[in-house]
Formats: sequence, structure tokens, C-alpha cells
Amino acid sequence: MSAPQETRRPGFHIHSCWLELGIPLVTIALASFALFTASSFPASLLKTDVGPARFPLVYALLLIALCLGLVTLTVRAKRASSAAKIPLRDFRTEIKSAVGIGVSVANFLLIPLVGFLIANSLYMTCLIWLLGYRHRIMTPLVAMAITGLIYAVFYFGLNVPLPEGELLERSF
Repeated sequence: MSAPQETRRPGFHIHSCWLELGIPLVTIALASFALFTASSFPASLLKTDVGPARFPLVYALLLIALCLGLVTLTVRAKRASSAAKIPLRDFRTEIKSAVGIGVSVANFLLIPLVGFLIANSLYMTCLIWLLGYRHRIMTPLVAMAITGLIYAVFYFGLNVPLPEGELLERSF
């Protein structure tokens, strides 16, 4: 009997090596940005105080070291050099991840404008929808309940006020 032939599907194909290397390389770039940002933190005047930059620097350096190890292992692995290809229709998870990152950035930008309660309720609604739960009434209600719980923990439990938003402050 002959071995089953591999069927070629039309569409975009990418080597799995680039998918495996992309995440650690992006993480190294983000950790490098964190190093750059933390290096401009003000130094502490006390000899016993480690200063605000110490922990971000340690975590960023550790993250870079781990990602460099991952890159080294991926490059050395035989499967990284294999010609395994992934068809475009298998990228649904990656597309959802990219949309989730975009929604996270939008939430980060909206919080100063409309406040934590509104921005995070919209953010949680989008994330719940991306995870596959698409009930028209329950999704926003669950998102508002989670946002309310976070607000209560920070505002009442930890006594940390969350941003109200510039647009809401100007209108009243």
C-alpha cells in the first residue's frame, strides 16, 4: 500500500518556526521597552530603599533571559527547521488573540477619557464575546458585575480610587 498523499490546500502558508519565534521576540521587545522606561524612574534618597525601578528591572531582565532561552531552544530544535506549514483557516485563535490585544489597548486609552467603570464594562463585554459567550443580555450584565466587583475591591477594600474620566468630570 502506498503512503497517504498530503493534500495541498489553497491559501497562505507560513512555517511554524516563525510562529514559535514571534512570541518570544515580541516579548523581548516589550521587556526592553520596560527596561528603557524603568531606567528613567527617580532614584530613592534612602540607602535602605531599593527604589521604584528595581522590581521592573529585575522582572524585565528575567523575562528577556527566559525568552532568549526559548529562542535558543526553538532554533536548535529539529522541528523549528521542519517545513511544517499551517493553513490560513487555522489562524482563528491567533486572530482572536490579536483582537483581544487591540481591545486591551483600546481599554487602556479609554480609561482616562470615560473612566474605569464604562471602559472596563465595554472591555469585559468584548472579552466575554471573544471567548464565545454571546448572550445579548447576560454578557453585558456579567461584564458590569465583574467591573463592579473590581471597583468595590479597589475603592472600598484597598481605598484606591479608580479613574472617573475627563469627559465625565467636564460634563458635571
